[in-house]
Amino acid sequence: MRRSRIGLLLIMLSIVLAVTACGGSSTKQDGQTGGGQASNANEKETGNSAKSDVKLSFWMQSYGDRTAQAEAMDSIVDQFKQETGIEVEYEIIDWNSANQKYSIAMAGGETPDIAEYFWLATFAKMGGEKYGPMQINDVAQELDAENTYYASSLNETKIGNDYYALPWRMDTRIMIYRTDHFEEAGISAPPETWDELVETANALTVREGDHIARSGMAFYVTRGDFTQSAMATMAQNGTSVMDFNTEEVLVNQPKAVEALQFMQDLVKKHKVISETMATPTTDSATKFFTGEVSMLLGVNPDFLKTLEAQAPQLLDKVAFATLPSKDGSGQSSVLFAAPVSVFKGTKHPEEAKQFLKFFLHKDNQIKLMKATGLINANKEVMNDEMYTGDWYATLAKQAERAVNGDLPVSYWGSISAFPDGPVADMVSKIMFGMDVQQSADEAAKKIGSIIQESKN
Repeated sequence: MRRSRIGLLLIMLSIVLAVTACGGSSTKQDGQTGGGQASNANEKETGNSAKSDVKLSFWMQSYGDRTAQAEAMDSIVDQFKQETGIEVEYEIIDWNSANQKYSIAMAGGETPDIAEYFWLATFAKMGGEKYGPMQINDVAQELDAENTYYASSLNETKIGNDYYALPWRMDTRIMIYRTDHFEEAGISAPPETWDELVETANALTVREGDHIARSGMAFYVTRGDFTQSAMATMAQNGTSVMDFNTEEVLVNQPKAVEALQFMQDLVKKHKVISETMATPTTDSATKFFTGEVSMLLGVNPDFLKTLEAQAPQLLDKVAFATLPSKDGSGQSSVLFAAPVSVFKGTKHPEEAKQFLKFFLHKDNQIKLMKATGLINANKEVMNDEMYTGDWYATLAKQAERAVNGDLPVSYWGSISAFPDGPVADMVSKIMFGMDVQQSADEAAKKIGSIIQESKN
C-alpha cells in the first residue's frame, strides 16, 4: 500500500499542472479570518473565548487579480475570527508549485486543515487514511449539496457516494466571437451545430491564395495544450476519454474518433483554422485581439478580464455563445470545479468544518467571485446581479450543458498530464495531421495500462 502511494507520488511530481481557470503568479498571504455567517452556515457562533486558542490553516490557489483575491480573503478570515474567535491563516499558492505542494502534503509533509485544490480522487488515494481528505457527508447534508450546486461540479467532490469535498469556484468553456467580422460576412447568429460551425467559419475565413490571413475560428489554448478542446469536442458528440464509472476506455471508439477527426478536419480539410494556429506555440488569444481569428472556442471565465486589460477597444465588438455540439443539442463543453476539503490531519475537525461552511456561504462566495472574476458552483451565487451581463449569463447557460473536464478517478492526473500524458500527446499528433484512429488507439493502450497499474 505504501509502495503504491509512493509510486503515485513520483508520477504526480512529474506532472506539469495544466492551467484551467487561473492566472497570475502567487505569493504567500497570511490572514486572520472572515465573511458570511459562521456555524451552520448562517448562525453566529458563541463562546469565542473557548476558541481563541484554535488556529486553522487554509490553502488556496491563485485566481485572477492576486491582490484582490488576498483582500477578499482578509475580509473573510477577519469576519470569521470576529464571529468565532478562531484564527485562520491562509496561503495563496502559485499554480506552478501547487501540484508538488499538495503531493508532498499527501505523502506526510505539511498538511493544511482545509484546502481548495484539484484532482480529489488522486490526492485522496495518495493521502490514504492518514493524510487525505476527510469524509464530510454531514456538511454536504447541512448545505443541501444536491440542490445547491450544479450537478457536474459535484462529481469532483465525491468518492463513491460519499462527499470528501464541496465545490466553490467553477470553470466552463464558451465561445467569444468578433461581431464586426460577423456583420462584414452577413452572419446574424453564432453556430449551434458542427455543420453550422464549418459553414460560419468558412464564411469568416480570409484567404490570400494558399495563405490564411484570417482564421474563421481557432481553439483557445494555453501552452499549446489542446486537451481541453478535445474533451469539449468529444462531449459535443456524446462521449469522452473514458467512462469514469465503468473505467471503459472510449477515446478510440467511433464517437470519440469522429470528434477528434472533426478537430483535425477544421485545419486540414475545411481549412478554417490556419495551421500555425494548431501548433504548440500558438497564441490564439492575441490573434483574436489583432483580428486574425474571428471565433475563439473554449475561452474560460478569466478571459473577459484579459480582454478588458489587453484589448479594451474590442469590448463593443465581441459577443458570446455556448459552444456548438454535433447536432445542436445535449452537452457541448467541459466544466471544472475546485473541491474544498477538510483534511484528516487536522487537530480541530469541527472548527475546520465550521470554517468550510463559512467559506462556502453565499455572501463570501460572491465576495470572492467579484474579486477574481470567476463563476461559482453554487446556483444561488450565480443568480447574483454580477452575473446578469451577457458574458456571465452565457457561462451559466453553458454550465448546464457541460460534462466533467477532470474525470473523478485517482489516476486522472497521469492520463491528462501535459505534454507527455496519453491524451495531450494524442491530440498534439492529431492537430499536427497524424492518423486519428492510430493516434487514438495508441492513447487507449496507454490509458488502459495506467488504469491497470492503479489497481496494483
